[in-house]
Amino acid sequence: MRVTRGSFGIEVLLWLCFLVPGLIYSIWRLGSRHDGCAMCGATTLLPLNSPVAKTFAQAHNLVVPVAPRADSSFGYGVGRFIGSLFKRSKTRP
Repeated sequence: MRVTRGSFGIEVLLWLCFLVPGLIYSIWRLGSRHDGCAMCGATTLLPLNSPVAKTFAQAHNLVVPVAPRADSSFGYGVGRFIGSLFKRSKTRP
């Protein structure tokens, strides 16, 4: 999950009160995004399919969640539909 440093409330407050500090704070927040834990924000994560993670899960009797298939999402279907429209428009004279 993507984790963004800072506070959304402070960002809104800076935008409402001062334009330049709000812009600087927003740029800083966007630049500080990183992959991390959704609960604690830690950046030292192991991929679930790595050998170390699998060994740890087996040793502690943990159930590894299965990620949903990418082709089952709504966005994937919309992307395929739009892609097919572009292909059709390129093939027509």
